[in-house]
Amino acid sequence: MQTGRPVSVQPTRVFQGSFPLEGGFVDVSEVARKVGFHCPFMVSRRVWEEVVTPDENARHYGQTESSRIWDLLESFRNEALKGRVDKMSFGLIIMSGQRRPKLVLLKSYLQDPGDGKRQVVVLMPDEDLNRKP
Repeated sequence: MQTGRPVSVQPTRVFQGSFPLEGGFVDVSEVARKVGFHCPFMVSRRVWEEVVTPDENARHYGQTESSRIWDLLESFRNEALKGRVDKMSFGLIIMSGQRRPKLVLLKSYLQDPGDGKRQVVVLMPDEDLNRKP
């Protein structure tokens, strides 16, 4: 799925944000800009830990945070091109610890945190932006 050059990625900020979500968000906006997104781009802490960060077996097969976040952004873009941007679900294929591809379902929202600047937030399917911590 990776169509561009992988970039080095580290979470630039982990913060609680304006949305009530346990664990906070990881800001991946810097990488998202390199992929072509011009708004802030956040993933939940769970998405970072369970999807973006590969286990040791997956690392053995070449999976890295850089390649996974790039693939996540590309998968998001491919779904967004269909025109459903405000709230959508999309899939990402990652290498699992069992040396097999694994389909991970994610959901995203285009939200306004209250400052008039819209941002993309990517969550696991069972996470909810409206749930109080």
